[in-house]
This record gives sequence, structure tokens and C-alpha cells, in this order.
Amino acid sequence: MNQYDATAILKTFMQEIHKDKWLIPFVIIFYFSMVFVLIPCALFWVFSMMMYADLPITDHYMAFIAYKTPFVLVPFSFVLLFYFYSVYPEIDNKDKKVYRKARNFMLITMIMGCVPIFIAEYRLVWIILYSFVFILTLYFLSLSYLDREEYYGRVLLNSYDDLGVYGIMDNPISVQDDVNRAKLTVATASTGFLFVTLFVKSFLKSLIYFLAICDRKNIFEAVRYLDEAFENNMEPLNVLQNYYVKSILSYKGYIEYSMNGYVLTEKSRDLALKVKNNPRI
Repeated sequence: MNQYDATAILKTFMQEIHKDKWLIPFVIIFYFSMVFVLIPCALFWVFSMMMYADLPITDHYMAFIAYKTPFVLVPFSFVLLFYFYSVYPEIDNKDKKVYRKARNFMLITMIMGCVPIFIAEYRLVWIILYSFVFILTLYFLSLSYLDREEYYGRVLLNSYDDLGVYGIMDNPISVQDDVNRAKLTVATASTGFLFVTLFVKSFLKSLIYFLAICDRKNIFEAVRYLDEAFENNMEPLNVLQNYYVKSILSYKGYIEYSMNGYVLTEKSRDLALKVKNNPRI
């Protein structure tokens, strides 16, 4: 004998989903717009900080000079090496996996930066690939740099007093301002990356959910899944394989991911109490 009313579960679902069909498209547009705003802003920030790294070995003038030569990527490789040099003493744990990734990606970046010197074809392709690996290197280096004790005291409060003459112009007789600007770039790189990925994930999650609720079969399947879980003492009988159904249940907060798969949330338990032996809600 069924203890829970599947019709009541369906009614609750339809009440929640009805308003989502009108609201979610605006949410999707918002996330999509933010992605296209944040990605250019993040790239502009990294590129401007790199151009601001007026180093003794290389500067933005060398980058512009090398642009039309096979050495187009070499100045940026020097800048990346300088970033490692600047933050290396302050990375507490150099044995962690994230730092090893930064080091490996740096090696790949150095190799890719030399490829146009020997292979002149497909220059644009190499620049795109190099930029992608460069950003990944900077991202993992940033995570390594921020993963340390007393971060705020050692970085935010003490390290950026000298960012150049009046905080704008490079000091030609010192590299300390270059080091501090390198630290600032590395410290902010992962934050920008995380913001971008956050909006990308939110956009994809909302889009998949919207596509899922447009097909009533997915809604019925989600109801059946919850009903079976309720009847089995809040434990799902089958592994949830339908990604659209999974999207509906997770987006509305009825399930959440755990080490053992998906488990029912407190919201599901509240719904179970609401529909138990109560066909009229």
C-alpha cells in the first residue's frame, strides 16, 4: 500500500515549475550577459597587468616589437617566469598538486612560446593555444600563492605599498614595484577565473533546467523518483541516470550530491511529510 500520494507530489512540482517557465529565461539571459561582460574584463585585467610589468628583461615595448616576428610569444614567457620568481618565496607548500600543475603548465607554456620561432605557419593558432595555457598556468599559480597561512596579513596589507611612482609609473631604478605588481596580478587571477566559471556553470545549469521542464516526461519522471524514494524510507531504489530529471531535482533543491551519489535533502523530507496519507493538499 502506497503511503505517499504521487498526485500531490506532482501538484507541488507543477506549482513550483509554472513560474519558472517565465522566470528562468530572464535568469539565463542575465548569466549569459555576465559571462560576456566578465570574460573580456578578466582578460583585459590580466593583459593590462602584464603590460604594466615593465621588467628589466622585457617590457611592453618589446612585446609590440616582437609582435610581427617569430618571437611574438617570448616576451610573455619572460613575464610568466617573472611571476613565478616574484611569488615563489611566499608559496608555503611546493609539494601540493596545484603547484605541480602550475609548474608543469609553465613548462608547456615555455615550449609553446618557442614553437613560432621554428614553425612560422599557423601563427594565430599557436597564439590562441599559448594564451589558453598561459591563463591556466596563472590560475594554478594563483591558487598556490593564495593557499598559505596569514594570507591577508602577508599580502593585502604589506605587499602592495610600492606599485611604482605614484602607483602608476614604473620605477626605473628598482624592481620592487614590478615584484609587487606581479604579486597583485597573481593574487587576483584565480578570483577572476572563479567568477567567470561561476557564471558559466550557472548559465549552463539554468539552461539545462529550462530545457528539462519544457518536457513533461521529465517532470513525471522526477515525481516518480521522489515517490519511490519516499516509499523506500527516503532511500532511492535506482541510480538516477536521466540528466534532465537530475537537473530538475537538484535545481529545486530536492536532491544534493554526496560522496555516495545523490541524497534527498531536508526539502524532500518536508515534502514527504506534507504528502503522506494526505491526497488533498
